[in-house]
Amino acid sequence: MPVVNKSRPAALVGLAFSGILRGAVLGAVTNAVNGWVNPLCFRNMMRWDDVQDIWRASIAPGILAGILCGLAFAVIFTAVVSIVSKARSACFLAAIDLVLIGVAGLACWALGGVVAMGLATLNPEFYRHAFRGVPEAFG
Repeated sequence: MPVVNKSRPAALVGLAFSGILRGAVLGAVTNAVNGWVNPLCFRNMMRWDDVQDIWRASIAPGILAGILCGLAFAVIFTAVVSIVSKARSACFLAAIDLVLIGVAGLACWALGGVVAMGLATLNPEFYRHAFRGVPEAFG
């Protein structure tokens, strides 16, 4: 593999925008699934009593939260990549890391959902007292 000696600030800017975009996509996907699986939770938590299509409405807050979290992550990730590589990183290698981080984030989100469902199944009284606005029963 050839050694790159030239500074690549444009690649770092692209990497930062890519991190923000991935955050927005991740937020949209997770909220879309959450809004489809449990619209009552969004209705109760967001006080969306007058919203007809909870699933569609849940995607926009996910995008916003994803952009904000993606921005924070992109600043840190891009700073570390630029310091470690002395601003000579090939965007492709860091993009692979971003994809793996996104997959790990989705896996942790899914695991958290499974743990929450297990907790609600094992001890529904505790779950209803610990978390506001959750359904009274499954289904």
